[in-house]
Amino acid sequence: MAAPARIHESREGSIVLKQFTGNSDTRSGSRTIAPVCTLRLVPLFTAGLAFAALLSAPAPRAYAQGLFNGAFLAQPSYRPVVHKKRKPVRRTYRRSTKPKLPKLTKKPEWFPDETAKDPAQIIVSLSEQKARIYQGTKLLTTSRVSSGKKGYDTPTGVFSILNKKRWHRSNIYSGAPMPFMQRLTWSGIALHASNSVPNRPASHGCVRLPNSFAPQ
Repeated sequence: MAAPARIHESREGSIVLKQFTGNSDTRSGSRTIAPVCTLRLVPLFTAGLAFAALLSAPAPRAYAQGLFNGAFLAQPSYRPVVHKKRKPVRRTYRRSTKPKLPKLTKKPEWFPDETAKDPAQIIVSLSEQKARIYQGTKLLTTSRVSSGKKGYDTPTGVFSILNKKRWHRSNIYSGAPMPFMQRLTWSGIALHASNSVPNRPASHGCVRLPNSFAPQ
């Protein structure tokens, strides 16, 4: 491994770079220094503004942006970074007053609902306290019911289902539960499930259906 270097300045103003070889004189007890590489710089201008021109072996030079030009020259050199100007990109906008609609590949067809031909009907017999469900003229199923008791008679006529609700409470009779409610009138008459269907008039005007039948 090489020993550290020492810089010695002579009276003439030159700079001498010496390197220790590690050899020592055992007789005198002192270490002798053998110069391995000697570099000498002489001033070019008497004013001492700059040094140049290596007289002995040329020194290796290393260049880097923002660092020194050479390893032994104390003149910093910064290379300017040149950025190329980019031409602005022009944006083009396309206006269309008549947008094109996609062409239909096939003429649209109308498929009628099969149930519309023979809609389901519920016929409630107040005298029999029984409900029958028909699909067209075909009887699907029957069930017992409980209509309105005396003073709360269930109205007769032909009604359409106005709306349906899975969980509903009466806003007339103290929030009584009316699951699977199917509204017939806006005055409070509906079909709904109930735990009490005695197969006789017992409600406040609604038609009570068994819990197993009402979801149908």
